[in-house]
Amino acid sequence: AGISQNGFWYMCRIPRIALGTIQKKIDLQPLLAALLKALDRADRIAQLFSSQSCFRGAESFSRCGGMRQRYLDSWLMSPAMCRQSFCLGARGCDLSLVFGQFATEFESELPGGSLEQLCEWLELPRIIVLDVGESRHCYLPKIPEMACGVILLGVRSIEDRVYWQTYLESHFGARLIGALAATAAELSAWQQETERDGQNRWVEPFADQMATRLNWNLLSEIATNVEPVERADDEWTFLERSSSVNVAIAYDDAFNCYFPDTLELLEMQGARLHDFSPLRGDSLPAPCDLVLVGCGQPERFAAKLSGNYCMKQALHEHVNRGGRLYAEGGGLAYACQSLECEAGQFPMAGLLPAKSRWQTGESHPVEIRLDRANWLADIQSSILGYRRTSWAIEPQMGLQYYCDDPQFRFDIVGYRGVIGSRMLLHFASQPRMMQNLLRPVREVEC
Repeated sequence: AGISQNGFWYMCRIPRIALGTIQKKIDLQPLLAALLKALDRADRIAQLFSSQSCFRGAESFSRCGGMRQRYLDSWLMSPAMCRQSFCLGARGCDLSLVFGQFATEFESELPGGSLEQLCEWLELPRIIVLDVGESRHCYLPKIPEMACGVILLGVRSIEDRVYWQTYLESHFGARLIGALAATAAELSAWQQETERDGQNRWVEPFADQMATRLNWNLLSEIATNVEPVERADDEWTFLERSSSVNVAIAYDDAFNCYFPDTLELLEMQGARLHDFSPLRGDSLPAPCDLVLVGCGQPERFAAKLSGNYCMKQALHEHVNRGGRLYAEGGGLAYACQSLECEAGQFPMAGLLPAKSRWQTGESHPVEIRLDRANWLADIQSSILGYRRTSWAIEPQMGLQYYCDDPQFRFDIVGYRGVIGSRMLLHFASQPRMMQNLLRPVREVEC
């Protein structure tokens, strides 16, 4: 790798692969967790990059070896920003894996960030994860021509392995990297069953299987036979440094989903970051200008969050002093007057005049245009992000909407210095809003 005069990398030779599915039913999380564990046993450091900037069980990876998961997104980021984020995130690791879903022959383009686009921008070798299960005589999706190899799930015997290897090589010219016995459905079931008690017992046996059934030499050959990534100039040089801003970040078992590069960029621009726990803490770090309450799973800890009166009072005092607070996803639910979930209805922080209700949902890419300004974004600003449909919002008197379109009315709401969002916003890819996070405390009109 080379280093420019300002200390930034401009050429990065990074061992890397893209690992993706062409079957919607496959959840890559169990496979990736076991792969990280197997690499960790071999003293290899791996860095995961999601191909979309939204949270889907990301907190589980930190318990299975490897580094904290990072995010790339061709929908949100320019090619130069993707290359820069990739090179910065991949420093010090032995292998970088960009994962997601490839488009199929029936879906040439998927909504949001595109794994295919990242493969082109970062020159990523493509590896397909395919669940064959008991489907020898059933239709299988077409393997993309650019695929360098295939990892199979649901291969029960040596005979099945030979059959599928012959089938893949003769029909698609694809090399078999490994064949694992468990199907995607079995892996997901094992994961859910063992994680109910906070354990990851399923990871160890699956990592054992990976150690013996994956062709590690072939995987290494594919990952290392790549050209250096050329990094463009710094995309964030225009941001003004702000050494006077103190940012308090909610971080505990209830709130733990943040984009690492956003927090790193805040620090790079001079902000001082401090964490606190809405579950266990009784005060905010002092001094405090901005509070960030990110996504997570507050519905699992609703009773404990509701009973922490000292923290709720501290947050009210912060807002009453003119401080700002941004709450996202699960953080938005916590900022509301109450949270309704399977365990019942619980009083929350009461910073927004609204009630929240947890429901089964997913993340979808959306773009909204603001009809009213707030301290985070100007009027007519176009904001891109992934809407978390897990939370339904019931407004109460006084809740401020910033978008008049009924379809997006509850995606970004506010009251006084508090802004709540159902959208997961990757601030590092939207520098104007990042600059607003860095501004000193001022009088806010909402």
